[in-house]
Amino acid sequence: MRLQRIAALMMAGSCGGSTPLAQTPTTLAITDVTVIDVATGMPRPNLNVLVSGNRITAVGPATRVRVPRGATNVNGSGKYLMPGMWDVHSHAVMFGPASLKLYLAQGVTGIRDMGAERFSLAKAWRDSIAAGLLLGPRMRIAAPIVENARWLAVVKRMGEAAGTPWTLYERFGPISVQEAVRWVDSVAALGPDHIKVRNWPAAEIGRALVARARERGIPVVAHANEPFPRTGVTTFEHSVWP
Repeated sequence: MRLQRIAALMMAGSCGGSTPLAQTPTTLAITDVTVIDVATGMPRPNLNVLVSGNRITAVGPATRVRVPRGATNVNGSGKYLMPGMWDVHSHAVMFGPASLKLYLAQGVTGIRDMGAERFSLAKAWRDSIAAGLLLGPRMRIAAPIVENARWLAVVKRMGEAAGTPWTLYERFGPISVQEAVRWVDSVAALGPDHIKVRNWPAAEIGRALVARARERGIPVVAHANEPFPRTGVTTFEHSVWP
């Protein structure tokens, strides 16, 4: 069955912050629509859905959920509605701003970005979407990516030998416990939602990084390559390999 998505709802629900210029949120009413109940996997026909600002405020049959006066009405008859989906491992920034609208067009209203070559751009997108200044899915963004310092050095030498440009500008390879702790404190001030580790440094450095991030209230997400910590990492993003 081909689901017909309702763009108005995705636009209303895609921004995580307040309404721009402190405007009073208007109510969007989607009427007589079939809602896909993701808890049961069953379609629930002939429902009304009310959205105020960036919040779904009511879902139910027309006899129970009345459309308020002044609401913007979207006739959902013959259409299907489902909660917005999340892409929980994204690198959206590398595909450019066009990716934001493509996400919404496919029903993805939240993304978890796992590292951009330019943190400042990812942060600008996240904050602009939250403020209602940019159309796109809610974003949770990683700090500049942590790498193993030896891996970075090898890759850089290989690139120089091949004459290819160096693009890993914002990768960080801590070489001591103290350096890892200072780095966590520094990126905490930048406001990331999580810290991404791609290639783990030495075990004691990795443990110190995870411990300091926990103290600062920042989740650590990571690839599970050795010597990855067995505790303290919020999510492992790929399979385990040596």
